[in-house]
Amino acid sequence: MKRPGAILLRSVILFVMIEAVLWGLAALQLISLPSVIPLADFDQAIERVNSGASQRLYELDRWRLTTLRRNAVISYPRHPISAHSAETYTVRTNSAGMRNAEVTYAKPAGLLRIACLGDSSTFGFNVEADDAYPHQLQELLDADYPGRFQVLNFGVPGYASLQGVEHLKHSVLDFHPDVVTFAFGTNDRFWHGPASLSERLRASQSWSGTVSFELRRILNLSATYRALRMLLFHAGALHLDATQPTEQKAGGVVTAVQLEEMENAIAAAGSLAAHAGAAAVVLNIDLNETDAVKASTEGAQRAGLPFVDIVEHLAKRQREYESDLASKHGVAPTTLADRTQKFVFRVIVDGHPKQVSMRHRPFFKTDYTIEALYDDGTHGDEHSGDGVWSLATDYTPGTKVIYSYFSDNGDGKLVREFTDSFVRNGFPMLGSPERGLVLEVGAAHVDVYGTMYLRADHAHPNEEGHGLIAAQVRDAILALPLVRKALGQP
Repeated sequence: MKRPGAILLRSVILFVMIEAVLWGLAALQLISLPSVIPLADFDQAIERVNSGASQRLYELDRWRLTTLRRNAVISYPRHPISAHSAETYTVRTNSAGMRNAEVTYAKPAGLLRIACLGDSSTFGFNVEADDAYPHQLQELLDADYPGRFQVLNFGVPGYASLQGVEHLKHSVLDFHPDVVTFAFGTNDRFWHGPASLSERLRASQSWSGTVSFELRRILNLSATYRALRMLLFHAGALHLDATQPTEQKAGGVVTAVQLEEMENAIAAAGSLAAHAGAAAVVLNIDLNETDAVKASTEGAQRAGLPFVDIVEHLAKRQREYESDLASKHGVAPTTLADRTQKFVFRVIVDGHPKQVSMRHRPFFKTDYTIEALYDDGTHGDEHSGDGVWSLATDYTPGTKVIYSYFSDNGDGKLVREFTDSFVRNGFPMLGSPERGLVLEVGAAHVDVYGTMYLRADHAHPNEEGHGLIAAQVRDAILALPLVRKALGQP
């Protein structure tokens, strides 16, 4: 009979060997080990791109659920890849877990420090760090006030306003900012789950949440445990998001953050900033155009904070762009003069494709319709052979349409407008070439095949869009009394 000590020793040796093999395979990227980190849907969408043990973007955090890993270097594929964009972009975080160059906690004398809080649009999803608006804001301020400002990027993909407040408490204020910009909304209202974000935060911050936090952090060190979780997940016995508290709503799913909670979060952020001697500015960069803008507007007004509607500014530029396109190609803007007029979709296509088609559906339906577009002066097309392909539809004002275009590439195959796409639960997700359009009376729509104007994808700004955001934020910051006084301006 074997001694218990010998059995234990052999078990330990076997465990160490398994760990070494699994970590070795993960290092060679031959297998992918999931993190024990509890991930929300948005986080999973990012992590599924590169989910290897050495390629995680997030780490567990008791106060915020997740934060960005420190000193991470990850190359992500761009999704979607348009005809003119690079295939990848690189994410580097500093020793404080920010997508920023290294920075000291102590602020140099005479320097105005700006902390940009937000979600993936602040972080710079789908673009390089130098193209995200915090970095472009730094360049704009340096051009007029060299050496006077320092801009820090505290954006975290997937964060909602409640996490923004916790981020401000537990990290941002440690850097002694003079100005805090607060830009949340999409994740507050777009995502749904069996428990609200406030419930999840309370569960994580409770004493039981603290015990769970420490346990998962220890388990996260084990490749064997992580591999076992993946096997259970593929077998259908485990869901990757294991952090949902037992409290659930009778309806099954709830919106992540209620509008009133958003308003309270904005007020709390303003109060925290003011207590630390900083000014706050509220931004709306919700390119999904959810009803979060209502809470952002009213929350800023209630808290007496400046509010900058970036989405409205970008929408204005979009309308101007489409009007210029229509004028350039000699077609009348696609407008709805009344609520009975049909909406005409137009797309400008380079080259001479044999056929262009459109895949579309109302937002609230799941079944798509695929129809051919025309460049022959029929079906809503104005000029035959001008490269503007058109389709008159039955859509009327107030309808939200999800759509994408296809063209024949010469060998008889239909090709999506962008590479890669996935749609989950009826929503266009990260990387989807499908776009959402709300039809309005007097609205114009002329699209360009292969590009998204001012956007890297349906939910995030591209380099040019970030530049326009930076200019708007710069103007709002320079108008703050605290900043004007520091610059010696009346």
